[in-house]
Amino acid sequence: MDHPEDSDQVKATEGTFHFMSPEECDPENVSFGAKAIDVWALGVTMFCMLFNKTPFWGETEFQIMENIRTQAVVIPEDVRPISCEARELLTKLLKKDFKERITIPELMANPWLRA
Repeated sequence: MDHPEDSDQVKATEGTFHFMSPEECDPENVSFGAKAIDVWALGVTMFCMLFNKTPFWGETEFQIMENIRTQAVVIPEDVRPISCEARELLTKLLKKDFKERITIPELMANPWLRA
């Protein structure tokens, strides 16, 4: 039998809307994988550090969440150059489908972080 602490599923989140994952922004989802949403938030943090802005913006919280859920992630190419390895990691962190997003063990072995 699974113990509650073995599950990483959460039913509610709090925090800055800009860092919410697509699955958190989908009104049909009733629970989310905590590790996957943390990986997304790390991707948003990395994006902010590299480009001095968030990947999604909106005039209201609802619009921000809708943009996160529906708009493609665009990694700027004209703001400042970043390495191919950094771009690849950012792309893996910000996969819209949480099943395709990089996992924490994969992240820990990523060459860009290990350099």
